[in-house]
Amino acid sequence: MKSVVLMYILFPIQILAYNRANRAVAILCNHQRAVPKTHAKSMENLKGKIDAKKEIIQDAERQYKDAKHEHKRNGSAKNKM
Repeated sequence: MKSVVLMYILFPIQILAYNRANRAVAILCNHQRAVPKTHAKSMENLKGKIDAKKEIIQDAERQYKDAKHEHKRNGSAKNKM
């Protein structure tokens, strides 16, 4: 019974030790994957998405500034009552 309990306690520790050793060997041997053929196209798509999001953010910032200036010019609804 003790050996079964001990096995359940040691198993996760053994897996952790194995994963750490495996990671260390991969770093030591400098294992690297080859760059996929579609890497350039993927990067282009990501850059396009980033640019689109930046444009959306700039539009939102312009709208915010316009609304802020409009509010200063016209005052709040509370003051008009």
